[in-house]
Amino acid sequence: MTLVNTDSNVMETKLATFKTAKFYKIPPPEVIPDTTYTVDENNGSKGYKETQIIRYRFQPENWRLKRSNYLFKGSIELHELQSLDALESSKDLSSELKCRLTINAPGIDHWGTAYYERIYHDGLPVTNYKQSSPFMTIQKIIHQHYVVILTEEDKKIAIGMILLDFFDDLRLTSNLKDFEERFRKLLAFKDNFVNESPKTTKEEKSEGSPNKFNIDEDDEFGDFVSN
Repeated sequence: MTLVNTDSNVMETKLATFKTAKFYKIPPPEVIPDTTYTVDENNGSKGYKETQIIRYRFQPENWRLKRSNYLFKGSIELHELQSLDALESSKDLSSELKCRLTINAPGIDHWGTAYYERIYHDGLPVTNYKQSSPFMTIQKIIHQHYVVILTEEDKKIAIGMILLDFFDDLRLTSNLKDFEERFRKLLAFKDNFVNESPKTTKEEKSEGSPNKFNIDEDDEFGDFVSN
């Protein structure tokens, strides 16, 4: 880790650099409505709770079939941004502690940016095809193949990313898991200790923390990059 910046009340730390990645235009995923069943501890009569979800099915094996899909070969950087008053703030922790992936193209630094968070489709949670974990804006589909959801003004744009180095794939997976763990620990500390202090009216209205890396449930999944 390398401390990069502490301007504007935000501490920015570079977590890792990955020097060899290829990027592709990709078509939208197959969208599959589904229902999951989880144990409902608050409802002894039924025992299970139904949740409507959406599954995304991408086809990474097709990304390289058309030469026109290829964008460029570049690099990525992973940064962590934390507000210096994250523990004292009444804001959701997801707005105070972020993980940012920056794509650098040949001759163009900061070509695109993705913030690591959950994806929703028309207000419903999204999972990857045949998986139960949330679909994230930096989502591994198969080994070394990722879908990256870029933030472009008010739109979400999906591109394909292939890490050429197998060990970079392992490192990126590890970096994201480590960030999730730091987020969980800080959230638990904030909920268990900081939030026990007397609250103002304003703080009471904002009580409660979102699911990890939550985004506004009203935010529709934006346009995809496609042919």
